[in-house]
Amino acid sequence: MNRFPSLAADQVTLANWRTAPFSRWAFHHVREIVPSADIPNDPADVMPLPEAPQNLELDELLEAFARDTPGSLPRAFRDHEGKPPSSADGDPK
Repeated sequence: MNRFPSLAADQVTLANWRTAPFSRWAFHHVREIVPSADIPNDPADVMPLPEAPQNLELDELLEAFARDTPGSLPRAFRDHEGKPPSSADGDPK
């Protein structure tokens, strides 16, 4: 940009902010382009990681997601009846 204000064709907008050459400036100024909110973090309210890695089967993993994850993430791993996906031979993957 060589002038102020920039020509309309040179301005960053919601339509072009993720494409070059506009993205170079835009990714450093996202809050000025895209409506956003500052969501504070409470370090005291953090779920601790398990002390040792766990080897879970698919059913156990889905149950852990359902128990520990808010929202609809577990549904993405289940069929329309709420069962875990299975392979063509009928055995769970």
